[in-house]
Amino acid sequence: MDEWLVVVAAPALYRRHGSIDDRPSLDGLPMLQAKDEPWSRFEHSTGQKLAWPAGPTIMDDSVSVLGAAIEGLGYTPARWSIAAHDLMAGRLVLASQQIVASRWRYWFVCPPAYAELPKVAALREWLLDEARDFPTPQEFLDR
Repeated sequence: MDEWLVVVAAPALYRRHGSIDDRPSLDGLPMLQAKDEPWSRFEHSTGQKLAWPAGPTIMDDSVSVLGAAIEGLGYTPARWSIAAHDLMAGRLVLASQQIVASRWRYWFVCPPAYAELPKVAALREWLLDEARDFPTPQEFLDR
């Protein structure tokens, strides 16, 4: 399964500051970041790569960063697979139209001899069905 990065924020914070796509700079914007989801993966509307802004709060854990974003503490890049349910529930909003391919991917791996076991085959099929049914960020934007 592919993975993407998106920029998210709490709805109230987004209403106050708007989309990062519409800002001339990120100055004054409260920003968060997980170590594995850097701001440098995104571009500003001018086409320049977004460098780590001075003083972002950086956390080791992606889920902790999302919790902080839900509480309105800042904008943050997030992995789609982790943020999607909070976006669909309205706890977060997309703060940019940019969708960036992540370096992360998800694979089903097991020893070949296990792949034919009915319970392993059933798990694999269920995971594939769930992955097929999980909307991509673009599908979320288009709805």
